[in-house]
Amino acid sequence: MVFQVGIINGLLAAFLPLLQIIFVEKTKMIIGNYSFTVALTGAVLTLSLAMGSLFGVPLFKKVQLATVVLCLNLFIIIFLISCFYENFVVILSGLAIIGFLVGVSTPKLSGWLMTSVDSQQLAISVGLINSILVMMAPLVMSIFSLISSFHRIQALIIYLLLLSGGCLMLSYITENELSRLTVYKIKKRFVFMSIYPLLLRQIV
Repeated sequence: MVFQVGIINGLLAAFLPLLQIIFVEKTKMIIGNYSFTVALTGAVLTLSLAMGSLFGVPLFKKVQLATVVLCLNLFIIIFLISCFYENFVVILSGLAIIGFLVGVSTPKLSGWLMTSVDSQQLAISVGLINSILVMMAPLVMSIFSLISSFHRIQALIIYLLLLSGGCLMLSYITENELSRLTVYKIKKRFVFMSIYPLLLRQIV
């Protein structure tokens, strides 16, 4: 789960440079001028991240982190496919939804960590996860820069789609495993609560 969120953060860091290259090649998408379009895109992403952290966490309180990550990967794939077309509104809307869900997933990851990791190992785990999240953005950006030097923008989008598709499959598998584990725990608790009164009667 941590690795998936880290890859998503890395992809998000690559989206703005990707859009800048697209704006250069497809001038029909530019609103006003190039600088204003880039600034607008960055502002929408920053605002959506803040909105997700402030309002998205209470809204998705009962939703599991694996489900949020799965939806996030779906929207990333839709966003990357929309980059092939010259529709600035669709791209900007997709970027806003992705930023909102990333703003939701990061606090939920911290909450999941608090409940899943032993308190004695919590400090080490938090430091390790923060290191992974911080390292992913420059790592993906370095790969992005290397690929963009040798390939056209269409090939770059395809590579990002393949990476997002791999994350989507991993998210789907993770969500299924967590769902099975949750059902198993519920059944185990139900069986225990059913047998406990009978055992208590025999003891008494």
